[in-house]
Amino acid sequence: MTPKQPPRIATWMLKHFGCGPNNDAVLGDLAEQYLQKDSAIWYWRQAVKAIPVSFFREIRGHKRIAARALLTGWSMWILAGMSIFPLAFFGTNTGYYFERRDPFGGDLGAQSRFRSSS
Repeated sequence: MTPKQPPRIATWMLKHFGCGPNNDAVLGDLAEQYLQKDSAIWYWRQAVKAIPVSFFREIRGHKRIAARALLTGWSMWILAGMSIFPLAFFGTNTGYYFERRDPFGGDLGAQSRFRSSS
């Protein structure tokens, strides 16, 4: 009789998304306890809980690297936003002028042209 294996997808998720030096030990401990409890729901719950716990332990252990990564990401996000949407960051005094027009050729375009000419 072969022993029952833990759920493969939960094991794969913990193996690939879990971080830290003791990831293999956690996988081994969970596999041993699974053989005793024989509950797939319990194994899934433990595997899903172990992923964020290991993630936050790694962040807590490497605070400077995590802070630098956050600042770099935010800076890149702001620079990309400034290059794509300059009006959102610099206001309307950039020299750009946008005129509202109806894409279907209705009288909205005529109204905006009439208002801008008077």
